[in-house]
Amino acid sequence: MSEIVSNYQVDAQAGFKAYADPHIIEGRTLKQDDIPVPVLELIQEQGWSFFLQLQAPIYPELVHQFYSSLKYHPQDPSITTIVAGKTFGFNTQNLSEWFHLGRQGVSSYCKKGWIADSRDFNSDSCLRVLNNIALDHVFEDPHYFIRRPNVQDLPANRFILLKILKENVIPVLNKDKQVGVYECTLPTIILKHMHECSGRLNKPYGILLTHIFSKRGILEVRPSRVRYLDAECLGYSGLVNIGAEYYMKKEFQNIDEATRAEYGPRHSMSSLPSTSRAPQAEAEENANTEVPVRAPRVKRSKPASHASSASLMHRHSHMASTSKNPFKKFKKFILKTVVAPMRKLQESLDDLSDRMKKMEDRENRQKQNEDRASKRR
Repeated sequence: MSEIVSNYQVDAQAGFKAYADPHIIEGRTLKQDDIPVPVLELIQEQGWSFFLQLQAPIYPELVHQFYSSLKYHPQDPSITTIVAGKTFGFNTQNLSEWFHLGRQGVSSYCKKGWIADSRDFNSDSCLRVLNNIALDHVFEDPHYFIRRPNVQDLPANRFILLKILKENVIPVLNKDKQVGVYECTLPTIILKHMHECSGRLNKPYGILLTHIFSKRGILEVRPSRVRYLDAECLGYSGLVNIGAEYYMKKEFQNIDEATRAEYGPRHSMSSLPSTSRAPQAEAEENANTEVPVRAPRVKRSKPASHASSASLMHRHSHMASTSKNPFKKFKKFILKTVVAPMRKLQESLDDLSDRMKKMEDRENRQKQNEDRASKRR
């Protein structure tokens, strides 16, 4: 695909700032020292090593511009868009060359269903592998259906692979409890996932887009804070690291009590920028400093309002005694009455967007077929 570039040149880096946006899914930089060797071998075999090492600041305004004007061309496949007044495009060959990604394998992409147009892909075999079922196993019941395994039932190394998929390969913010099935031809996946997310609230590939903007001369990649996918991040996801191995919660419960006490799950700070962490000396000083405990402050009242103040204090103490943690009740109330309906609404909007995209693609294919038929005549 030939690059489309406008005559209008602009220095986007001078006019736009890099910062964190809750609706931009940045991606994480893989810290190889914290990843088990079997997982690294699979990553290297897939050709993802360079892609997972990318680092860059995020420019949310440019990312939103990219997705708002994105046009997907399934024939190539390729994407054209306008960012900072510059029209440009890229295709699977560009992504393959820029980020050292292979282009062989399954290229179809269906987030909610199975891959149907690949000769080498079989959904039954894929599910057997995920469930650790022998491929030559024969079921007596012909109606038996192998279901997708739950995330928590996976071995630790496969959970780490799933974590990498959700953070970098097909970035999503959902907390699906079941394992999805995704093919591994990365350039095609990236283009189609960008196309699917163009009409959604959360926009993926923040780090990757900064590098694409750099390749097209819109800005330069500068050093920035790094969000690692490391042992700390995996610990925050519930994995327990003992030596060179990781354990899921269910696996960890089967270990002896002494080991569990020593290596129990700890809260992670990996989501915070590295610059926000206090120096070690300051941390030790704060740890050795005793903080005096203040008595609760009671506001003095005038004699005339003494009775009402006493009544309010009695009522407050009664509420505190009857409710151990009122914040939890309030949180549950908000989740039930506000967050849950909003999630359902967002899911409905996503489904509607998917349907509209499919209708648009179907109309485009029909129009192309009609054009080809008219040319033949």
